[in-house]
Amino acid sequence: MIHSSINKIIVSGCSFTNWRRQTTWADHVQSNFNQYEFINLGAPGNSNERILPNVLNEVQSISDPCVVIIQLTGLDRVVRNGKLSPTIGSVLKSLSMNWFGMSQNEMADTGWINYFQNEYSEEKHLNSLLSSIVDFQK
Repeated sequence: MIHSSINKIIVSGCSFTNWRRQTTWADHVQSNFNQYEFINLGAPGNSNERILPNVLNEVQSISDPCVVIIQLTGLDRVVRNGKLSPTIGSVLKSLSMNWFGMSQNEMADTGWINYFQNEYSEEKHLNSLLSSIVDFQK
């Protein structure tokens, strides 16, 4: 049971949250709590760098208390210069569900090659994600 002062549920994540071709966990939440306004901010290929700020912006734009449910996604789903990493949409990547890294041969351009060879590390990204979660909780 959700507290009586709550009238809105906000969810976010990747395609596991919002995929128009199949039922997701968010669809089950919505059908089980259909008396509440339901906002699904999930998007296929979403990255944690987009999920957390989008939810925070939505929560800050409303004045009423709400319930927030966030499904985080793989650590290699990153945004650089406004583009999602080239792992998004890779059939083999989706089947293997390699959450903690990507092979260099999956990259499409030299900007991504440089990023994953010289800037990205699982530790750096995990630290950034955990910092974002702590900031979100504040």
